Amino acid sequence: MPPSLFDPVLPTDRLHPYFVHLVNEPANEPTRAALSDVYATFVDPDGNFLNDFQGEGFDARLSELYLHAYFSRSGFTLDRSHNRPDFMVTRDSLTVAVEATTANPSQGTATPGTQIANLKSPDEIEAYVQGELAVRLSGPLLAKLKKQYWKLEHVKDRPLVLAIQAFHDKNSQEFTDTALTQYLFGLRATWTMSDDGELDVRAMPGEGHRKPSGKTVPTGFFGLPESEHISAVAFTNAGTHAKFTRMGYQMGVGNDTVFVVRTGSAFDSEPSAMLPACFSYNLDWPPRVETWGEGLVVIHNPRALHPIPDGFFPSAIDTRLEDGRIASIHRSWHPFASKTLVAHAPHKRELAKLMPPLPPAPMETMSLSKQDFHQLVAVSPIAALAVREEAWLADETGSFLAVVVVDRHDGDWGYYLLARINTSTFERSRGRWASIHAGAQGRKLNSGSSAG
Repeated sequence: MPPSLFDPVLPTDRLHPYFVHLVNEPANEPTRAALSDVYATFVDPDGNFLNDFQGEGFDARLSELYLHAYFSRSGFTLDRSHNRPDFMVTRDSLTVAVEATTANPSQGTATPGTQIANLKSPDEIEAYVQGELAVRLSGPLLAKLKKQYWKLEHVKDRPLVLAIQAFHDKNSQEFTDTALTQYLFGLRATWTMSDDGELDVRAMPGEGHRKPSGKTVPTGFFGLPESEHISAVAFTNAGTHAKFTRMGYQMGVGNDTVFVVRTGSAFDSEPSAMLPACFSYNLDWPPRVETWGEGLVVIHNPRALHPIPDGFFPSAIDTRLEDGRIASIHRSWHPFASKTLVAHAPHKRELAKLMPPLPPAPMETMSLSKQDFHQLVAVSPIAALAVREEAWLADETGSFLAVVVVDRHDGDWGYYLLARINTSTFERSRGRWASIHAGAQGRKLNSGSSAG
């Protein structure tokens, strides 16, 4: 019998710390179950998978398992008989070659860095996205472009997709595809907000991407020579340990011994939303059944020799360049980034009897336009204050409203949380609201960020 995914094949001192934690931590029971289920149908053409997964290649091989889970459970026929590229997938009579790659920690280090955790201001975050993150993602893509997979006989005259995920920093999963999309198209998205709260997003020609160390790469991967052989680049920040935890729990493993809560940000369908929707839910009362493709983004090359039709990758967001603007097609709920909190609770069922029942539905926060916000609030509690309103929010039930403000004098930002004090249901009409909480922060609002 071949070794299982978790039977060590390496000496103890060569095992990756994440692998050791995965095997030994009781709270990882659903994670191990989902990984084992996926690995049961996984083909290892080069014979190195277990060594890599248990050692220095843990993140890259985890990402490969995620892609196998997605393809094998989303209606594709898989061909893993070739050692490169990683996958040949067929759906609706179209066969596409997919090569996986990752942005990894600096050479000589087994675990990711912690640079992102030290970013404090919106300007620092923006500089990181445009510089360090874009450069980190460009390296693996440029390396794969040089491989010229399109010359292989089984790839020739077929679409070729590069699938990438970032593992170079412990918090790299907090960032969306923004840096990658702008690097691929050579464009930089800018936005302005009118006095009425209407959002206007434009794409401007981008510049090169520069790391603090001085390394610079030119922007516009899709404009490089021979890049026309790359039909699209697929990105996700969800092909992680946490994804397998949630999917294993959704399979029914660990339901009696583990608490799992997911919190993050998601796409807001409000046209004028400048902030993402925020969500939080307990997996014992999930708002929806999660799919393997949830969180996947496919960025299409406008110069592709072999384009891929929209919708070929189920559950994924299709992003294209249309009339000089970056446009994305959202077919369903799409999380930008999330954190999954897991706690081992061997006496969970007994504890549940002593605790008050949890709400059966999640709380999701969505952006409002300024006009909609002030239609709901008869008299603004902040109208007389020397602040500028920056964002307007409501929970999905309409029971709570919030407004984010910036002090006109010192630039500090804060917020006001409003709660409805009558019993009427949510309507697009003026209601009675009370200010129940206000807070302030000593740094400026990062109103343009969708990661977190």
